[in-house]
Amino acid sequence: MTLIRHRSLLAVPLVLAAAAVLPVSSAGAATTSVSLEAERMTVLSGRVVSYGDAAASGGRALAMLSNGAVTGTVTTPQAQVLVLRVRGDQFQGAPQAVVRVDGRQVSTLSVSATRWADFAIRGSWAPGRHSVQVSYPNDRWVSGVGDRNLRLDRVTFVSGTPTSTPIPSSTVTPSSTVTPSSTVTPSSTVTPSSTATPSTTSTPSTTATPSTSATASPSTTGTPTSADAAYVARIVELVNLERAKAGLRALAVSPCAERYAREWSASMAASGQLVHRSDLGAVMRDCGARAIGENIAYGNVTADEMMAMWMGSTGHRENILNPSYTHIGVGISRTSTGRVYGTQNFLTL
Repeated sequence: MTLIRHRSLLAVPLVLAAAAVLPVSSAGAATTSVSLEAERMTVLSGRVVSYGDAAASGGRALAMLSNGAVTGTVTTPQAQVLVLRVRGDQFQGAPQAVVRVDGRQVSTLSVSATRWADFAIRGSWAPGRHSVQVSYPNDRWVSGVGDRNLRLDRVTFVSGTPTSTPIPSSTVTPSSTVTPSSTVTPSSTVTPSSTATPSTTSTPSTTATPSTSATASPSTTGTPTSADAAYVARIVELVNLERAKAGLRALAVSPCAERYAREWSASMAASGQLVHRSDLGAVMRDCGARAIGENIAYGNVTADEMMAMWMGSTGHRENILNPSYTHIGVGISRTSTGRVYGTQNFLTL
């Protein structure tokens, strides 16, 4: 199974109904999935509305129009993947989805997809009844200017290991952005303190980039300056120090992943937006990898401070300490004000 990781009118009480168990075929390996439609989840808080959407599963979806949360319960066989089908209304950054299973946070996603996209979260869930909660923590609205919202179609537990069609545009890439203060901005950004995407924006990540769409082939961004090269080398060094502490093997530098990381950081710096790239699957294929993860961040920070922010965020730390990764590529880009945009690409080769 190929895996892509990237970790806003009225409150409507919705009644939970039994989920359907559906057989899913994939390249000769049978899997089973159990889905819960979002419109059948219960609203815990916030302004949430169920609405008709022809592109959504079952023709309906939930729009989370303010900070809030919904929950539902699913009875599932042994499962290895949890898939959220979501999209976001983009405004000054992407909406985040914080996912909890049985009360435990399993991922923070930066939903920069503007069309329905599947975000895959790897894990292990025993057979039985599980509660799933999806929270939207970073609502943003400016009258007459824009409105950021999170839209949820369905939640699916998948058992078995599908080997053919990987979950589409699934990136649990914790989006991280570094904001040189220590605040966790619910919009994916890592703030030089600990944020899965601080106010300068780790979410998983899995995501179609809203406004900046990158192509799968890295553009030419030039040779890094000696200062930038030292910054990148320091981040790689710190990643391997953290992995050594956890008893994990060091990651080798992948020139392919590094090239894409540098290109994406330059793209974010040019646009002033901290967003995950929408074509991580293409990057994975181009680099000859079987799995990929992405962390992003920005801030007027040193390499040590940026790394500290990533390590202070659960989703980003999981990417850094993922035992299945074998290679890394890091790239940065600086703005005229000294702000540094950073990207970490992790590969399993």
